[in-house]
Amino acid sequence: MTGCEVDYFHLLKAKIIELKNRVDISQFMNQELFTEFDFAFNVINQVWQREEELRRQKQNEDESLYLTKTKCEEEDEAMSELREIENTFPSGLQQDFREFYMKRH
Repeated sequence: MTGCEVDYFHLLKAKIIELKNRVDISQFMNQELFTEFDFAFNVINQVWQREEELRRQKQNEDESLYLTKTKCEEEDEAMSELREIENTFPSGLQQDFREFYMKRH
């Protein structure tokens, strides 16, 4: 949560405390107070739902990163360099020595 959101929550909390105090003083809740309570709680609920969605997205990303890291084979650096060189500079070894290769396998 950013500093701005924390400040916003403090303001909402202050508003709810103010509304509670107004109900305590008047000894009953009228339509106006109810509407103000409803508005404040709706805003809190919207912010909470947004934070939960962001938390779920982050959790899904973290889990997918974990699965990718654990399920993918990491290739040795030297082997990846050799593979890159072979792709860049293909050799005709298999074609040139096909008959020897076929006899071995």
